[in-house]
Amino acid sequence: MINYGPTDFILRSYHQPSKTDDPKGSVLQLLGGPVRENPEIARLASPSVHVSEDDPPLLILHGQNDKTVYLRQSEHLKWLYDMNRLDATLHIESDKGHGWSKPTEAEKKAVLTFLNKHLN
Repeated sequence: MINYGPTDFILRSYHQPSKTDDPKGSVLQLLGGPVRENPEIARLASPSVHVSEDDPPLLILHGQNDKTVYLRQSEHLKWLYDMNRLDATLHIESDKGHGWSKPTEAEKKAVLTFLNKHLN
């Protein structure tokens, strides 16, 4: 399960450069510098690069109004799963931004449905 996480640091650096170059930001700390100075490390740190035909089912939760990690990150990962004929569910919370502490009923249902499908 992925909750509103960045999945492609290269793609993100094009769409949200201020988020990947912020000196106090987690991406810069993870990569040891800006994406443009560490493209190979950024590529290898990107979960989307590692999607393969033997990946397990995936549930992705993301807020429609997320301005920290844009929804297109999760949509891209879902697309990669679809292209590899893998099972992925993308659940979008229409009124949520980045991170939320209290799950909605729809989110709880999505998680339970996903778990029942894959664990029963």
